[in-house]
Amino acid sequence: RGKSAILSPEMGGLRFGYVSPDRSQYVRRGSIVRNSCFVCEPRRALSRLVLVFLASLALVWPGAMAVAQDIIVNHTGDPTTSGAALYSAMVEARNRLTTDEINIIVQSGEYWIRRATLAADRLVPEDFTSGFPALGFSPAGEKVVRILGPAGATPTVVIRREPWPDTIPGITDTYRFFTVQGGGNLTLENVVLENGLADKGGAILLDDGESLTLRDCIIRCNRAFSSGGGVFAKQSGPNDDPLRRVSFEGVQFLNNIAETTQGGGAFVENCRLDVLGGAFRCNQAPGSGGEGGGLYYN
Repeated sequence: RGKSAILSPEMGGLRFGYVSPDRSQYVRRGSIVRNSCFVCEPRRALSRLVLVFLASLALVWPGAMAVAQDIIVNHTGDPTTSGAALYSAMVEARNRLTTDEINIIVQSGEYWIRRATLAADRLVPEDFTSGFPALGFSPAGEKVVRILGPAGATPTVVIRREPWPDTIPGITDTYRFFTVQGGGNLTLENVVLENGLADKGGAILLDDGESLTLRDCIIRCNRAFSSGGGVFAKQSGPNDDPLRRVSFEGVQFLNNIAETTQGGGAFVENCRLDVLGGAFRCNQAPGSGGEGGGLYYN
C-alpha cells in the first residue's frame, strides 16, 4: 500500500515495521517509535541497513555465519594420558550445542585410545564398538568435526588402539577408532590410525553419515573380521547426493586386512568416492569371498 517494509534492530532483537509514505517516520504496529533517519542522517541509515542485512542473513542462512571453534590437545609426554585428553576433546566436540565446525588441533606424539568405561559417554550402542564417541548423535544434530595434526611430509600424530583388560561385562577390546552416522561429518588431516580392530571398518566406519575426508593420513595395520580392513563406508540413500561422499587425498593404506570379504584397505559402497594421490600397499582380503585387496568400490 505504498509503504516500505523494513527490519529494525531494537532492544537486542529485530522488529518488523515500515516507513511512512512521506519517509519522515518509522512506524511499528501502528505507533510512531522514533523519527526516521532516512532523510536527516544517511550514514546512520546505511549502518542500520548493513546490520539488518547481516541479521537477516543469519536467520535465513545460518551456515553463512558459522565459524570454526578450536579445541587444543597437547601431548602430555605419556601416550595413555595423552589419549585420554584426545578422547575428552572428542566427547566435548560431540556434546557442544552448536552446529559450527569444530577443529581439534592435536600436538605431535602417540595417543593410545581406550574405549570409554563411563556410562555417561556411551550414548548409543555404537559407542561400545568405537574408541571415540560416535559422531552423528550430537545434541545439536549435524556438525563437522576435524582432527588436525601438524602439517609436514609425514604425519606425527599417531593414534593407536591399545588392548587392555576389559572392565565392561560382555564387551571385548574389539573396537575401531571412529564411527560416523546420521548427520556426522569427519575430517582427519596429518594423522596416523594404527591397530584398529572391528567387525567392519577396522579404523573408521561411515554408516549413512554425511561425509568422510582423509587428507595426508596413514591408515596402517588395522583389521576387520568382514569388510573394510582400514575404512568401511556405506550409504543407503541416493548415491548421487554430493554431500554424501568419501575423499582420500594423499592417504596411504598400509598392511590392513579384511579377513573374510571385501576391501583390505578400504570398502566404499553407494556413495561418491574421490581419490587423489596416496597409495595402497600390502593390504589383503584373503577370505574365500575376498575382493579388492587394496580397495573395493561398488
